[in-house]
Amino acid sequence: MFWWLWKSQNKRCFEDPNFHQQEAWTFIRVRAHEILKAFKEVNPSNSIPGNHRKHDAFIRWTPPIESWIKLNLDGASKGNPGPARGGGIFRDHYGNWIKAFACNFRWCMLVKAEALAFLKGPRTAREEGYTKVEINIDSQIIVKKIQQLCQRHKPLYFIIKECQELMS
Repeated sequence: MFWWLWKSQNKRCFEDPNFHQQEAWTFIRVRAHEILKAFKEVNPSNSIPGNHRKHDAFIRWTPPIESWIKLNLDGASKGNPGPARGGGIFRDHYGNWIKAFACNFRWCMLVKAEALAFLKGPRTAREEGYTKVEINIDSQIIVKKIQQLCQRHKPLYFIIKECQELMS
Protein backbone atom coordinates (compact mmCIF):
# COMPACT_ATOMS: atom_id res chain seq x y z
CA MET A 1 0.00 0.00 0.00
CA PHE A 2 2.86 2.34 0.74
CA TRP A 3 4.20 1.51 -2.70
CA TRP A 4 0.92 2.69 -4.24
CA LEU A 5 1.09 5.90 -2.21
CA TRP A 6 4.64 6.45 -3.39
CA LYS A 7 3.64 5.85 -7.02
CA SER A 8 0.69 8.22 -6.73
CA GLN A 9 2.91 10.93 -5.24
CA ASN A 10 5.37 10.48 -8.11
CA LYS A 11 2.51 10.61 -10.62
CA ARG A 12 1.37 13.93 -9.19
CA CYS A 13 4.90 15.36 -9.11
CA PHE A 14 6.22 14.14 -12.45
CA GLU A 15 3.29 13.25 -14.72
CA ASP A 16 0.03 14.94 -13.80
CA PRO A 17 0.03 17.99 -11.49
CA ASN A 18 -3.79 17.83 -11.41
CA PHE A 19 -3.76 14.29 -9.95
CA HIS A 20 -5.49 14.35 -6.54
CA GLN A 21 -4.37 12.24 -3.59
CA GLN A 22 -8.00 11.27 -2.99
CA GLU A 23 -7.79 9.14 -6.14
CA ALA A 24 -4.81 7.29 -4.64
CA TRP A 25 -6.64 6.69 -1.36
CA THR A 26 -9.67 5.33 -3.22
CA PHE A 27 -7.42 3.02 -5.23
CA ILE A 28 -5.66 1.78 -2.04
CA ARG A 29 -8.95 1.25 -0.19
CA VAL A 30 -10.29 -0.89 -3.05
CA ARG A 31 -7.05 -2.94 -3.19
CA ALA A 32 -7.03 -3.44 0.60
CA HIS A 33 -10.65 -4.65 0.46
CA GLU A 34 -9.72 -7.10 -2.32
CA ILE A 35 -6.75 -8.42 -0.31
CA LEU A 36 -8.83 -8.93 2.84
CA LYS A 37 -11.55 -10.64 0.81
CA ALA A 38 -8.96 -12.99 -0.72
CA PHE A 39 -7.63 -13.92 2.74
CA LYS A 40 -11.15 -14.54 3.99
CA GLU A 41 -11.84 -16.89 1.07
CA VAL A 42 -8.65 -18.87 1.79
CA ASN A 43 -9.22 -18.97 5.56
CA PRO A 44 -12.88 -18.26 6.41
CA SER A 45 -12.43 -18.38 10.20
CA ASN A 46 -9.89 -15.54 10.17
CA SER A 47 -9.93 -12.54 7.88
CA ILE A 48 -6.20 -11.92 8.34
CA PRO A 49 -3.50 -14.62 8.54
CA GLY A 50 -2.33 -15.17 12.11
CA ASN A 51 -5.37 -13.40 13.52
CA HIS A 52 -6.58 -15.28 16.58
CA ARG A 53 -10.05 -15.22 17.98
CA LYS A 54 -10.51 -12.54 20.55
CA HIS A 55 -11.65 -13.25 24.07
CA ASP A 56 -12.48 -11.02 26.97
CA ALA A 57 -10.14 -11.04 29.91
CA PHE A 58 -10.98 -9.08 33.01
CA ILE A 59 -7.79 -7.77 34.53
CA ARG A 60 -7.75 -6.00 37.83
CA TRP A 61 -5.35 -5.23 40.61
CA THR A 62 -5.48 -7.72 43.44
CA PRO A 63 -4.09 -6.77 46.84
CA PRO A 64 -1.27 -8.63 48.55
CA ILE A 65 -1.91 -10.42 51.82
CA GLU A 66 -2.01 -8.24 54.92
CA SER A 67 1.36 -6.81 56.02
CA TRP A 68 2.83 -7.36 52.54
CA ILE A 69 3.48 -4.79 49.82
CA LYS A 70 2.70 -5.29 46.15
CA LEU A 71 5.09 -3.96 43.53
CA ASN A 72 3.71 -3.57 40.00
CA LEU A 73 6.40 -3.11 37.35
CA ASP A 74 6.43 -2.33 33.66
CA GLY A 75 8.93 -1.45 30.97
CA ALA A 76 8.22 -0.03 27.54
CA SER A 77 9.97 1.11 24.41
CA LYS A 78 8.67 3.23 21.56
CA GLY A 79 9.89 1.01 18.77
CA ASN A 80 11.93 -2.11 19.20
CA PRO A 81 14.58 -0.84 19.74
CA GLY A 82 13.62 2.67 20.63
CA PRO A 83 13.52 5.18 23.47
CA ALA A 84 12.71 3.14 26.56
CA ARG A 85 11.28 3.79 30.01
CA GLY A 86 10.19 1.76 32.97
CA GLY A 87 8.75 2.12 36.39
CA GLY A 88 6.94 0.64 39.31
CA ILE A 89 4.58 1.37 42.14
CA PHE A 90 4.50 -0.02 45.67
CA ARG A 91 1.06 -0.35 47.32
CA ASP A 92 -0.15 -1.81 50.58
CA HIS A 93 -2.90 -4.41 50.98
CA TYR A 94 -5.52 -1.65 50.92
CA GLY A 95 -4.24 -0.39 47.58
CA ASN A 96 -2.75 2.75 49.08
CA TRP A 97 0.20 4.22 47.22
CA ILE A 98 3.45 3.91 49.18
CA LYS A 99 6.20 4.74 46.71
CA ALA A 100 6.74 4.85 42.97
CA PHE A 101 9.67 5.24 40.61
CA ALA A 102 10.26 5.89 36.93
CA CYS A 103 13.43 5.40 34.91
CA ASN A 104 14.75 6.43 31.53
CA PHE A 105 16.58 3.50 29.92
CA ARG A 106 17.58 5.55 26.88
CA TRP A 107 17.53 3.40 23.71
CA CYS A 108 16.93 -0.35 23.96
CA MET A 109 14.74 -3.30 23.06
CA LEU A 110 11.44 -3.84 24.89
CA VAL A 111 12.63 -7.00 26.65
CA LYS A 112 15.64 -5.14 28.05
CA ALA A 113 13.39 -2.31 29.29
CA GLU A 114 11.21 -4.89 31.06
CA ALA A 115 14.31 -6.52 32.60
CA LEU A 116 15.72 -3.18 33.76
CA ALA A 117 12.37 -2.23 35.34
CA PHE A 118 12.36 -5.59 37.11
CA LEU A 119 15.90 -5.00 38.35
CA LYS A 120 15.07 -1.50 39.64
CA GLY A 121 12.03 -2.76 41.60
CA PRO A 122 13.76 -5.18 44.02
CA ARG A 123 16.69 -2.76 44.37
CA THR A 124 14.30 -0.02 45.47
CA ALA A 125 12.49 -2.41 47.81
CA ARG A 126 15.80 -3.36 49.43
CA GLU A 127 16.86 0.31 49.75
CA GLU A 128 13.54 1.17 51.42
CA GLY A 129 13.77 -1.80 53.80
CA TYR A 130 10.70 -3.59 52.41
CA THR A 131 11.06 -7.30 53.16
CA LYS A 132 7.64 -8.70 52.30
CA VAL A 133 7.12 -7.74 48.67
CA GLU A 134 4.96 -9.42 46.05
CA ILE A 135 6.18 -8.51 42.56
CA ASN A 136 3.95 -8.34 39.47
CA ILE A 137 5.25 -7.79 35.95
CA ASP A 138 3.40 -8.37 32.68
CA SER A 139 6.40 -9.81 30.80
CA GLN A 140 6.28 -13.60 30.67
CA ILE A 141 9.68 -13.59 28.96
CA ILE A 142 11.36 -11.88 31.92
CA VAL A 143 9.60 -14.12 34.46
CA LYS A 144 10.80 -17.24 32.58
CA LYS A 145 14.36 -15.90 32.27
CA ILE A 146 14.53 -15.17 36.00
CA GLN A 147 13.14 -18.61 36.90
CA GLN A 148 15.59 -20.49 34.65
CA LEU A 149 19.28 -21.16 35.09
CA CYS A 150 21.04 -18.11 33.68
CA GLN A 151 23.54 -18.91 30.91
CA ARG A 152 26.49 -16.57 30.48
CA HIS A 153 26.35 -16.31 26.69
CA LYS A 154 22.65 -15.36 26.56
CA PRO A 155 21.41 -11.78 26.04
CA LEU A 156 20.70 -9.84 29.24
CA TYR A 157 22.87 -12.28 31.26
CA PHE A 158 24.17 -9.70 33.74
CA ILE A 159 20.78 -8.05 34.28
CA ILE A 160 19.00 -11.39 34.78
CA LYS A 161 21.79 -12.67 37.05
CA GLU A 162 21.45 -9.61 39.29
CA CYS A 163 17.65 -9.97 39.33
CA GLN A 164 18.07 -13.59 40.44
CA GLU A 165 20.48 -12.54 43.19
CA LEU A 166 18.09 -9.87 44.45
CA MET A 167 15.24 -12.40 44.50
CA SER A 168 17.15 -14.94 46.61
